[in-house]
Amino acid sequence: MAQNCVKSSANAPAPARRRWLVWLAAGVIVVAGAAVYANSLEGRMFLDDLRSIPENPSIRSLWPLWPVLAPPRATTIEGRPLVNLSLAVNYALGGTDLRGYHALNVIVHVLAALALFGVVRRTLRLPALAGRFGEVATGLALAVALLWEVHPLQTESVTYIVQRCESMVGLFYFLVLYAVIRGVASRHRAAWNAVAVVACLLGMASKEIMVSAPLMVVLYDRVFVWKSFKESLRERWGLYAALAATWGLLALLVVMSGTRGESAGFGLGVSSWDYAATQFGNTVMYLRLSFWPSPLILDYGSDVVKDLWEIVPYAVVVAMLAAGTAVAFRYWPWVGLVGSWFFAILAPTSSVVPLVTQTTAEHRMYLPLAAVVVGVVMAVHLGGGWLLGRLVPSDGRRKVVGPAVGLGLVTVVAGALGYLTVSRNEDYVSERRMWTEVVARRPMNARAYYNLGCALIAESSHREAVRVLTEAIRLAPDYAQSHNNLGAAFTALGRIPEAVAQYRESLRLDPRDGGVRNNYAMALAQLGRLDEAIAQYREVLLMGPGQIGTAGGAGEIAASRAALGAAMSGHGTVFRTRTQVVRAHRNLARILATQGQLDQALAHLREAARIGPDDADAREGIGQVLASQGQFDQAIAEYLEAIRLNPNFPEAYNNLGVALAMQGKYDEAIVQYRNSLRLRPDSPEAHNGLAVVLEVRGQDAEALAHYREALRLKPDYSSAHNNLGIALVKQGKLDEAIAHYREALRLRPDYPEAQKNLAEALARQKK
Repeated sequence: MAQNCVKSSANAPAPARRRWLVWLAAGVIVVAGAAVYANSLEGRMFLDDLRSIPENPSIRSLWPLWPVLAPPRATTIEGRPLVNLSLAVNYALGGTDLRGYHALNVIVHVLAALALFGVVRRTLRLPALAGRFGEVATGLALAVALLWEVHPLQTESVTYIVQRCESMVGLFYFLVLYAVIRGVASRHRAAWNAVAVVACLLGMASKEIMVSAPLMVVLYDRVFVWKSFKESLRERWGLYAALAATWGLLALLVVMSGTRGESAGFGLGVSSWDYAATQFGNTVMYLRLSFWPSPLILDYGSDVVKDLWEIVPYAVVVAMLAAGTAVAFRYWPWVGLVGSWFFAILAPTSSVVPLVTQTTAEHRMYLPLAAVVVGVVMAVHLGGGWLLGRLVPSDGRRKVVGPAVGLGLVTVVAGALGYLTVSRNEDYVSERRMWTEVVARRPMNARAYYNLGCALIAESSHREAVRVLTEAIRLAPDYAQSHNNLGAAFTALGRIPEAVAQYRESLRLDPRDGGVRNNYAMALAQLGRLDEAIAQYREVLLMGPGQIGTAGGAGEIAASRAALGAAMSGHGTVFRTRTQVVRAHRNLARILATQGQLDQALAHLREAARIGPDDADAREGIGQVLASQGQFDQAIAEYLEAIRLNPNFPEAYNNLGVALAMQGKYDEAIVQYRNSLRLRPDSPEAHNGLAVVLEVRGQDAEALAHYREALRLKPDYSSAHNNLGIALVKQGKLDEAIAHYREALRLRPDYPEAQKNLAEALARQKK
């Protein structure tokens, strides 16, 4: 095709009506995307979200930039610096408030839909297609973009936070094509080409599937713009070379990320043949989900298909599709391009390079789904046009009936898909709901049982967690973290000997896991085996922060879930963290303090604060030890620092109130007790402490109410019984006061103050 052939109305100024329709279509896309994903803002974190956000130190600061562009190893975002940068921006704007992360995911997805709209519309207005589709280009492009945007198969790429890898690379992929199209006959061709190259570079920094973008540009040009590859190379060799040069960045990132924590690559326990054979069935399933998106499953597990006869039917279907794509290039080039789009983008994750921790994943269809939607929309348009020509006379009514029928059909289908998307987003709001569904759909997926167990522990459903985690261990007995979290569930149920056995088994499987050792030590301490507990804590400290893996247990559930992906497949990697060292120092200090070794306890707490300067618990612990030594000024300073680090720390407010009360600063103490109760209204200690200072201030009625609330929450609270008795004596209610003194002594026979108060009350009663 000669150069003058491409200078057409494709980039000519559109009439006002056409521009108005374009803006209307764009508005519909924005509103539809916002509507169907509005409820995704309340979604929780799943799988790799945990390691990529709360356990990701590289997103804590936007400057210096280099650490942000070097994501942690063995994570989904390793080798994808632009995605990590986007997470850092979210963290800078809102910390770990997940609504901001979800909102950015929705924005990226909507922008990708707008870019797809632009690609399809501009394509249909190119000289090769304008004569047939120019008048309906905007409508067809809207149909494609809208159906693609609201399709429930996209939810995993949008609502699962870290899978913004897919939506970001999708946005840049579409932008590359859009810029290339705009540069076909534009006076600013160089600028548009530059935009295409930059978008391609950003895509390479987002995810590896961008590798096919330069090749798709060449195929696109050959199908829609030039008569031959020779002609396109002559006209656009500079652009092609620049796009191909972006492979250099991708190669560098791939080499630097290696096997992505032994979750992707060769020699990791899954052969290329087994993985590729599994993808035949997956490809057919992805196509089925494109037309009938149910059931959708977050985690399909890591199984591979090895039975040849099970593979054959799917291999035949895929081979026929591939052959049809090749044939189509000769007779219907645009159909061939659509097929090539599907296979080329799916190939990096669904061919011979094993992704051993997740052999099947719905998010891989984010971009390939565009090919399916384009094919369906164009087939319906062409088939509907043929049918309309047979049913409606060509007297002008076709121009009215055709668009009306098309609009109605798109509205119905988009409405149905949107409803399913909204429903699917609801699953992401509850971890328990999500993993219960996965377990029901994939009953042999040990990782699903593990995650369901973690969700149940987080909801304090410990008996159910024991049942679920026991099943996880049955399916994968060598997964250390399942034993660890089963131990956590036993601990919460008070079944400490059983918890100890599970922690011990977890350590047998992974002796370098400091988090498990921490949990083991805590359980030993609860059994009164303090010397053994101290030995375990010292073992953690001897490991050092660079040698400790992630862990779980009641206090570390989120961190342990983050590590499950690779570990469940038997290829676990150590996730270096200081968290376990800090925790070991704190727990060891707690035991030493109960033994009266306050100086040693204080030394460990100060070391915890040095290693973890943002650890509010360490500061609060220092304050407690100092307060017990009578150093109230220093204790108050530590409590205030703990509150600065964690403004939502009810125990720190409560203990600050105690320290202020001990100094006679009752009004300030009342404020701090109320702060504690604002955050934790069910704290009997805060109610009791507040009642004491209120009583000192003469607010007896309110003090009495708080004493009674403390005892309602904690009936065996001996101090509250004694204090309530004192308040009742002031009101002359001796019989009730005596009853509370006696209850305090029943609970704590060696309570001298209660003994003294009871004796005085009995003496007054005799008078």
